Amino acid sequence: MTVTAIDKVNLTEKCDLLVLGFSKKISKDSLFKKFDAKLKGDLSKLIKKNELKGKAGESKLVYTKGKLNADYVLLCGLDDATLEDFRNTGSCIHKTAHANKLTTATIAVLDESSVDAGEAAGALTEGLDLGSYQFDEFFKKKPKKTNLKSKIYADSKNIKAARAAIKQAKVVCEGVNLARDLVNLPAYNMTPVELGKRAQKLSGITVKVHNYAAIKKMKMGAFLSVARGTTEHPPVLIEMHYKPKTKAKKKIALVGKGVTFDTGGYSLKPPKAMDTMKCDMAGAAAVIGLMSTLAKTQPNVEVSGYVAATENVVSGHAQKPGDVCIAMDGTSIEVMNTDAEGRLTLADALLYAQKQNPDVMIDMATLTGACMVALGQDYSAIMANNQELAQELLSISEGTGENLWQLPLPDAYKKQLKSPIADLQNIGGPYGGTITAGLFLKHFVKDKVKWAHLDIAGPSFLDAPKPYCPKGGTGVMVRTLSKYVHSL
Repeated sequence: MTVTAIDKVNLTEKCDLLVLGFSKKISKDSLFKKFDAKLKGDLSKLIKKNELKGKAGESKLVYTKGKLNADYVLLCGLDDATLEDFRNTGSCIHKTAHANKLTTATIAVLDESSVDAGEAAGALTEGLDLGSYQFDEFFKKKPKKTNLKSKIYADSKNIKAARAAIKQAKVVCEGVNLARDLVNLPAYNMTPVELGKRAQKLSGITVKVHNYAAIKKMKMGAFLSVARGTTEHPPVLIEMHYKPKTKAKKKIALVGKGVTFDTGGYSLKPPKAMDTMKCDMAGAAAVIGLMSTLAKTQPNVEVSGYVAATENVVSGHAQKPGDVCIAMDGTSIEVMNTDAEGRLTLADALLYAQKQNPDVMIDMATLTGACMVALGQDYSAIMANNQELAQELLSISEGTGENLWQLPLPDAYKKQLKSPIADLQNIGGPYGGTITAGLFLKHFVKDKVKWAHLDIAGPSFLDAPKPYCPKGGTGVMVRTLSKYVHSL
């Protein structure tokens, strides 16, 4: 998959697929008009015949019958197109090329769009790249892939911005697809130790993987209470650091939930609910995916990533409902439900991350089923102790298409976490489970640190494909967090 930007379109240049944008009001000097004239009005007639309105999301494939040097023309509607529509268009282009065994494409859709051309070029690149992703690790015969070479047209005043956006998008997509791979690998292949090894392969950052003895020495009792059940695949604490070449504007800490498989422990999940529990480390995958991009994209902030990686399984050693564990800061926690394990691992990871005195700390976790009940599979929840940070992430997510919806952290709900025998208990009442989980985590965050918690339970793993997200791991939040660290 290669994507480049061009500032001229040769009407006679040979390509397999020519992509043209159209809308209700097509300008006289548009590329659509020029190619339509070359085809003696065939494109306009086709639009009229098929009653195409030019709405974003509309598309029509046309065989040119040798009338153009392009074998096919793909018409794409552009009215009211958003960046997400451009991503979907990119995915549509790749799917069209793959289905028809086409290998070269000239994409001329930016000239008729009201969206910023640079951002639209980046979104098209994301759609092309992410839409071409296949997880083929275990196939005996690998599925055929289409190595599509795409040229995106931008006029001379936008070509520089388009090239920069394409370059950035390609690197970030590598991070997204790495996160997808990590999630899609079965739990036996993606153990805590293996997750640490994958992190150590990242270039341009420093990585340290702390073993069980080191974690125990740090007194991470909440984290280790979850890890007690596993003996064959011991826990690790993964610590990653990126520093810019110049003085960093800010220090950002990213913390990802890294439960590589979650049975629920003694609070055992129903069998069907365990089918996709290899995805319970999607927060960790997002952190590792983002960290993999930083050496190439060079944001001017210091970024650290932390993952407390473990399995949550049943054994004679596993924690039991009613057990009490002690977090790194001395907080005692009564474990009322062993399937509320992610917040225990995150508690110690958050405490450890704050030792580096970050200005901002963001954690990501497939934390609660309650979040999926409330928001479904299209939205992640955001909770924060700082509204400015929450608003920044909400605004960025609108552009990336990684939807966030803010939930409150009301003090009145804290009473649900009171325990008669410990400082906290790890679950609240039957209602507001996503919020009480956020309040639990907030207990371990110092007031001076700007903090946001992202519950990505819904969008992290798809049961059915979407335009540029196949079934399985999505790599959600890599693009939003990349945009965030580059905005500082």
